[in-house]
Amino acid sequence: MSLIFNYVRVTTVRCEEIANEKFRQLTCDEVWLELEEAVQAGPVPGFGKKLSSILENYLSTLLIYQLNFGKLTLIYDYSM
Repeated sequence: MSLIFNYVRVTTVRCEEIANEKFRQLTCDEVWLELEEAVQAGPVPGFGKKLSSILENYLSTLLIYQLNFGKLTLIYDYSM
């Protein structure tokens, strides 16, 4: 039981690290910065598609970790 708890704790910390890393990468991404600048100037054609593409690129790894974390949490809850 403590092994699972420790794994959940480590996974939580790792998810936070990945989220922070992805956010730092996003804030330096040239495509993101160009889109941000364009929005300041006015409406941007295709904004939703552009934003979705950027976010999908950065969040896909984080989502995989979160899904695995969710599965592990369910296993931990059932073992209690």
